[in-house]
Amino acid sequence: MQKQTLLQHRECNTTYGIVLRVPQWVGKGFKFFLQPSFRLRFQVLRRNSRKRRFMPTLLENEKLEVTRDEMVDLLNDDLAREYQAIIAYTVYSQVIKGAEFMQIAEELKVHAAEELEHALKISQQIDYFGGMPTTLPKPVKTSEDAREMLQFDLENEQETVINYRTRIRQAEAMGEFALSEVLREIIVQEQEHEIDLASALGIMVPEKHE
Repeated sequence: MQKQTLLQHRECNTTYGIVLRVPQWVGKGFKFFLQPSFRLRFQVLRRNSRKRRFMPTLLENEKLEVTRDEMVDLLNDDLAREYQAIIAYTVYSQVIKGAEFMQIAEELKVHAAEELEHALKISQQIDYFGGMPTTLPKPVKTSEDAREMLQFDLENEQETVINYRTRIRQAEAMGEFALSEVLREIIVQEQEHEIDLASALGIMVPEKHE
């Protein structure tokens, strides 16, 4: 049997912050191996890293695993936000003044109709989960300044998108993939609204962290 001599052990840092002992051998090749506990921890951290890349972060004070009753409450909060958007778009589309805002004023009417569709879809899902859709909207801000009204709308849309991203994760954790698909369809239009509003304001869609 060919004798192999262990030269040394050196520490190396992996990209996941684990410090491993790596034996270097003299012989026909180089070989290193992980202790089982290190290997398991490495795999768990690598898997969690992948999840962080592909899944949005949960909102503060919100959890991934929710009950059906908790989902009803969360969806009703989303529904109240859709009511807020319907009212805001309806009012703003009529009171915005100025030649530079005429095009976006017409677009806000379209937004209002689309938000109504969203409200109907969310209400249907609440009923599916055995709940009663709320009748109360979130508060609607008003202003006499056209740019300020558009800014209100943009901020509301950003908040809506963040909440729906979280709701998608929660729905998928429950195995309610039909709900997650409904929310994905809604979020596409909400992001289009963000783009329309930002364009009217002459800005890029601001990045809002979850």
